[in-house]
Amino acid sequence: MFQKLPVVLATIAPDIPTNPEPVSAGEFAQKVSQAVVMLINSIAGVIVPIAVLSLLVSVILVIAGGITHSSNIKKAGAGGIGAAVGGLLIYYGLPLIMSLLAGIQQIFK
Repeated sequence: MFQKLPVVLATIAPDIPTNPEPVSAGEFAQKVSQAVVMLINSIAGVIVPIAVLSLLVSVILVIAGGITHSSNIKKAGAGGIGAAVGGLLIYYGLPLIMSLLAGIQQIFK
């Protein structure tokens, strides 16, 4: 069954090389940093409003859990607050990660 797989893949995508060329660590770091920059630019306008909305819903859950004395609802709200804050910290920390990747790229040049 798997013996015909390379032939099938070659007929489906003939322009994709089967033996990719090796890349240096610097080239790899540059490609990864370009991919991360593209990802940041594509989600830049959506992340903060989604985080604010989820933070608002989580605060409402904590308040509702306090009113109804439900520990499960309070836990869900606290988890949502933690996830929203953690997501924003990661989002705003991405420039630091990018600079670290650029520094690693300079080391391996």
